[in-house]
Amino acid sequence: MLIEQAFYNLPEILVGSGYARQEYEAGIVSAFSLALLQELNGRNAPNPISFITAEKRFSNNIKKLRADLHVRLGNLYVGSKKYSDFGFRYSNWIEAKFFRSGKGVAPSTQNLGQVVADLVRLAALVPIERAKDKNGNNTDLAITGRYFLHVYYGDPLVHVSPVRKKKGAQSRKWVETLFKEGSVDIDDFELGQETNTFFTHLGKGLSTLKCSMKLTNIKIAPHSASKQPFYTFVLSRIDEATTQFNGRSFSFKSERTFSCVPPDCFEDFRKDIASQIKPKKVAQATDSSEDAATDNDEVSDDE
Repeated sequence: MLIEQAFYNLPEILVGSGYARQEYEAGIVSAFSLALLQELNGRNAPNPISFITAEKRFSNNIKKLRADLHVRLGNLYVGSKKYSDFGFRYSNWIEAKFFRSGKGVAPSTQNLGQVVADLVRLAALVPIERAKDKNGNNTDLAITGRYFLHVYYGDPLVHVSPVRKKKGAQSRKWVETLFKEGSVDIDDFELGQETNTFFTHLGKGLSTLKCSMKLTNIKIAPHSASKQPFYTFVLSRIDEATTQFNGRSFSFKSERTFSCVPPDCFEDFRKDIASQIKPKKVAQATDSSEDAATDNDEVSDDE
């Protein structure tokens, strides 16, 4: 739960007196790194900077795609099976998006494609990292957490509109779900209904991809949101997901189990998806209106 606790530090870091103003996505990632360090320091974590890695590769075989942050919490020695029921994981992968108004604004449709690209990265590209038993052998339980941090400067639904512009098209139900607090379900992103603009960053080849997920959303917004501009902070933890693409599928559950269909297809499955997703532009603002990733923590299945 340290990731969630650090999230509540973001309003102070972004709008508190004495802090530098952040206008770019890389600044939001840096701000969240600072928030994480505050939590780790509060726990007297040994060498807390070593817990956090920026621009972490999903795999040595997928060199062009990297997660914004990776946080390993094995050295806190707080994991237990009961604690895992609350969402605690040893190995945490974090993607971040920051949307704001400004010159050269990107269309809302492109922004939505970027959001889905990050969620698909987390659901499909994060490596299978297994807990170990007391004898040091791999178990069938994962130690992996997945988080999507999305921050908006101004009305979020201006930056990522649920309304499709195509005449007669249905609205995107999943967009509003992404802002509902608590446990929520996204049944499908309905990619087959999107235009080419949507796939500018996601990749048109993924128009046939199916993905459903269960999220736990935490949202922070000002009480007087009528005053413009304002920040809205959302942290979405992906507790469960099933992704299907090109005859293969990968699923993981909140009880830390996972499965592939057909069996042992995971590496080919995620390479196939990774080949379609376009890399992020690091330190580039999202405007609108080298380590291998397969190493395991030396932790027992006490989590």
